[in-house]
Amino acid sequence: MLYKTGGLSRLSGRFLSLYISSTLLSFVLSGFSPTASYRIHSLYLRFAWTNGTTQPSQGDVGMLQAQLIQAFHTLRAYREDHAHGFRLASGQSSPYYVDCRIVLSHPGPRQLVAALAYERIAHLDFNSIGGLEIGAIPLATTISDYGYRANPRKEWSTFVVRKRSKDHGLGKLIEGDISSGARALIVDDVMTTAGSLLQAARAARDAGLVVAHALVIVDRQDPSGHDALRQAGIELTALLTLTDLTRANSLTATR
Repeated sequence: MLYKTGGLSRLSGRFLSLYISSTLLSFVLSGFSPTASYRIHSLYLRFAWTNGTTQPSQGDVGMLQAQLIQAFHTLRAYREDHAHGFRLASGQSSPYYVDCRIVLSHPGPRQLVAALAYERIAHLDFNSIGGLEIGAIPLATTISDYGYRANPRKEWSTFVVRKRSKDHGLGKLIEGDISSGARALIVDDVMTTAGSLLQAARAARDAGLVVAHALVIVDRQDPSGHDALRQAGIELTALLTLTDLTRANSLTATR
């Protein structure tokens, strides 16, 4: 199975029927632009959430993951090229390319990311969210805003770590209202070797923040990245894995 289905039986009939209808519409609209197809699909999702299920329940996590995977494929934010490959930020080459910035540039998919992230991290002990520029900026802000709407007691402040200190003004490396001793969740869009996560975590710790957790939208499942986080004492939460995206692409190709 590609997705966990334990929670599907607990979904409301309205939500499930809307999901099925929107999926069928996505196939019907496949001849149109990816953005047009996704807008129709996300319209059903928003309607379902605002008609009885304002916030998705824990049983909806599998559905949220399926919706997010579809967003990656519909918006062409995931691609494969086994002939030439793609050069990654880490310097490695890979036949798989993931562009979370395309997903985060649309309000519907951003809410999918935020909703799924909230379900995965709401139980963790932290009060601040941030990461390395620029990928972490929309992610941290979207999750913080969603968390506050879901539960005003979860007032997660945000910060951004610059790749290098400013050469003017106060010369800050970290921008945002942070305080020593605060517990920070480090976020990034994609993880391969965990270099960006670790750079942000080191800066946060140097500023007096306590860092024990990190979150990414897509984990490329590079063992070196997991080892590096483990050695740094950081526990990772990933909304999706590269395997999730490749399997979905394979299933689509065989239809």
